[in-house]
Amino acid sequence: MDERAKYHYFQAKMYAKAGQTDRALLCIRKSLEEGFKEKDKFMKDPEFATLKENQEFKLLMATEQKVI
Repeated sequence: MDERAKYHYFQAKMYAKAGQTDRALLCIRKSLEEGFKEKDKFMKDPEFATLKENQEFKLLMATEQKVI
C-alpha cells in the first residue's frame, strides 16, 4: 500500500477525532483514491463513529474507489 494512502488515513482519523468532518471526509476520499485497502477500519475505528450517519461517509463506504 502506498505510504500516502496510509498518511491520509491517519490524517482522516485525526480530523474525525477533532470533529472536523469536512477535512476528515476529504482525507478518507484521498486515502481510498490512493489505494487504502483496509476500508473496514473506517467502520471499526472509534474515531470515525461520529461519521457513520453522514451521507458522504456512507457513499464513500459503499462506492468502489478507483485508484488514481
